[in-house]
Amino acid sequence: MEQLQVRQEDRRVFQRSPLDLSLLYLASGSNQEEDGQAYDISGGGIGIITHKHFASGALVWLNIPYEVGKNIFIKGCVVWSHFVGSDRYRIGIQLVNANLSLLSRLLNRKPQE
Repeated sequence: MEQLQVRQEDRRVFQRSPLDLSLLYLASGSNQEEDGQAYDISGGGIGIITHKHFASGALVWLNIPYEVGKNIFIKGCVVWSHFVGSDRYRIGIQLVNANLSLLSRLLNRKPQE
């Protein structure tokens, strides 16, 4: 019987959209928010750049601005973390109980100038 090879990106439920946005994140067990940079987002996850490595399964809380003076707070679980150079890591985070109506504001926002 022939087996079908399915790539990871082909199994996504939500379409990924590019997102260039500064954010703050708080790692589980820490009491200090740190700076990060979002590079893409979907209804199920977000990709960020950080200066720290995270183990798969680590919990993080994201503080994401979406309008002037308004932020979205989202809990996430790290799926993967890859070193990309210059003390930077690319992190894939699965969103936990995310409010899709608030996420839609991020998905539909205009890119920063």
